[in-house]
Amino acid sequence: MSASGTGPKLRPHCRPRIGARPRPEWGSALIPKLIHYCAFGSPGTSPLLQLCRQSWARYCPDYEVVEWNDETFSKYRNSFFDEAIAQRKFAFASDYARALVLNEFGGIYLDTDVELRKPLDRYLPHSAFTGFERVGFPFTAVWGSEAGHPLARLVCEYYSDTPFSTITNTSIVSGMITKEFGIERDRDRLQVGKHGLAVYPSSTFCVDVDECTAVHHFAGSWLDNRKKTIPYKQAMSILYHSNRIAEMEGLASPAMFSMIRDKVGIMNFLRFFLYRSLRHYGGNILRLAGLR
Repeated sequence: MSASGTGPKLRPHCRPRIGARPRPEWGSALIPKLIHYCAFGSPGTSPLLQLCRQSWARYCPDYEVVEWNDETFSKYRNSFFDEAIAQRKFAFASDYARALVLNEFGGIYLDTDVELRKPLDRYLPHSAFTGFERVGFPFTAVWGSEAGHPLARLVCEYYSDTPFSTITNTSIVSGMITKEFGIERDRDRLQVGKHGLAVYPSSTFCVDVDECTAVHHFAGSWLDNRKKTIPYKQAMSILYHSNRIAEMEGLASPAMFSMIRDKVGIMNFLRFFLYRSLRHYGGNILRLAGLR
């Protein structure tokens, strides 16, 4: 963050200014220029977090950045949140927190391992937006919403009525947006569902490609160390490029072989096609190959 004031000053322990205003009716206004992030359990400042914060300031210089931590979030705690904190499962605590602050204040939630590559202003006209992590899995590492949007409200209700578990937020939200918002999980394409919810392809907010607006670096605080066979970010990149190659014609061309070699790797591409071939017969090749 520049000391010269070129970007928004990060103010730990601050409340968003919008909180003092009357809560708008859903759909009556654009998403406010608020960036929310969570820092439960006094995590300190890592080089990755510094990189991501700097990118927020660079591309969203007129946004207010709000840190939600053990102190500032204390009035919103519930039993799910308290148990997550007690077990030091801070990523799961943030699953509830992000939904609540978006429901209350609106804005854009970013995981602390999300690096911006482009401004977010173009997404503010949506009532709500998020993106795919990969085919079949919308995620909320980048989640924008007007205050009171039905998706934020539904997620809040889920965490209010559910005892603590380590079911990932991605799994929960994926089911909700399919059932309640009409999003097709198996289409990694821009879709606009009910209540103005826009879900962008994984190339927008997740995978590190030229056209992306944000990159999710997948620090992976929710993952068991035994499952980190290869970096999760690398696994998502392999799946993204493999799916793109599978959809293209001219698989035997020299250009296609170059793309496989440079973007995916020959062995990873073979594993991907083996998985696609056997998944209907119960073969979980991603797990066997170390990609899950």
